[in-house]
Amino acid sequence: MFRAAMEAVFGLRVTLATPTRIYALSAEDWERYVQPRPNVAGYFAAHPFGSDLLFDADADDPRRFELMFHEYTHYVLRTLTSGRYPAFFDEGLAEVFSTATFSDGVVSFEPRPEYVAYLRRREWMPFERLLEIERRDAEYVDHTLAPAFYAQAWATMYYAVAADSAFGNRLLDYIRNLNSGVARDEAVEALIGDTIAHANREIARFVLSRRPPLPAAEIRVGGIADERSFVQRRLNHAESSLILAELMLRLGNRSEAALTLLRDVRGDENTLVRARINEGLAHLQAGDRERALGVLNGVPASAALPAVAAVALGRGLFELSVHPDRGAQELSEAQRRRLRRARALFATALHDPRGWIEATNGYVLASLALHQHEESLVELASKAYGAAPKSAELAVSLAILHDLQGRKPVARRYWREAARNLHEGPSRSRILAELAPDEVDSRQAPLSQN
Repeated sequence: MFRAAMEAVFGLRVTLATPTRIYALSAEDWERYVQPRPNVAGYFAAHPFGSDLLFDADADDPRRFELMFHEYTHYVLRTLTSGRYPAFFDEGLAEVFSTATFSDGVVSFEPRPEYVAYLRRREWMPFERLLEIERRDAEYVDHTLAPAFYAQAWATMYYAVAADSAFGNRLLDYIRNLNSGVARDEAVEALIGDTIAHANREIARFVLSRRPPLPAAEIRVGGIADERSFVQRRLNHAESSLILAELMLRLGNRSEAALTLLRDVRGDENTLVRARINEGLAHLQAGDRERALGVLNGVPASAALPAVAAVALGRGLFELSVHPDRGAQELSEAQRRRLRRARALFATALHDPRGWIEATNGYVLASLALHQHEESLVELASKAYGAAPKSAELAVSLAILHDLQGRKPVARRYWREAARNLHEGPSRSRILAELAPDEVDSRQAPLSQN
């Protein structure tokens, strides 16, 4: 329903190729394992090949989901287009959608009384200045100035969603114009017209009016998404321990918690094999490569693994075969055997909708490590990169493949794409080595520390 409401606002179809897993946790598990800080009851975590949306199901604060929905709005916005969104639009819409509630086929958005009160007490910044603020500007990053920016960004987007759909459509046209190369002054003129101050007056008249009270915004999505069509299944203790342990490993640096949870897992052979794979990954994440190798090598090759478990085992075997600190050192026969097994495991999941992107990434990386670079790998990696364009690993694979095929300019473009989404990991030193320092511009530099 949330995504359908965003589709209604944009007039676009959201097609998310990477999976989003939703976790409703007890208060005890929330506080023990995943709560980022006190008084936060939900949040959204994006990963290269999937995402996690988590919340405390026992919380009774009506605003408990705000952080979760705010971050999820940013995520969905980025799946709509590869273009840029102005800061006021990105943050303002996220603040509007953070108050979403759902009932009888309607998604409702409540006014934000703290923003209304703030705007009543202060002078508004010129509308033209709101439009041009970027994420490096003082109004966005300075804690004394940011409240005014967020309040006015919320008011602008709430007006567009709740009161004036024509203004909302002009905002979308404004963004399209900016991304298509239209001069900024010309794009602003098309949005506002001759009297730019008129926009602030109309927004303020709507948001600050005391009579009648500011209404809730409603978007009807019944028939598109029916909340009554979903069935809730309560997990038993072993299932929830296994799934929570896998979440710990995705969130990173929580290998001890994962190992503690995995000790509670009981079940059939498939469940125990899946738990063993995750135990190996937990040891690997903790830096104990020898123990991880012993555990993962012990998973029988004959085991009929579901796609998600096959990808997890393949990822562990790959990481144990290609050590990031050893450069292009020749592989031993044991490493080559593990790589071949990893690639075969990835191949079993290439057509599974729940994990084909990560499986493709692993298959291509394992093939490259085995000195294979046929054109079919370029096609595979290109398809996956189209579905997960934030993946630095896929960009690196495509850069190497095109380089080996002799297509140097194309390879260079993918190295630049990898630099834009740079993260810590085995690919980092290779990316930086391929790009001259002056090519990693100021907008990319902060990403290298994420």
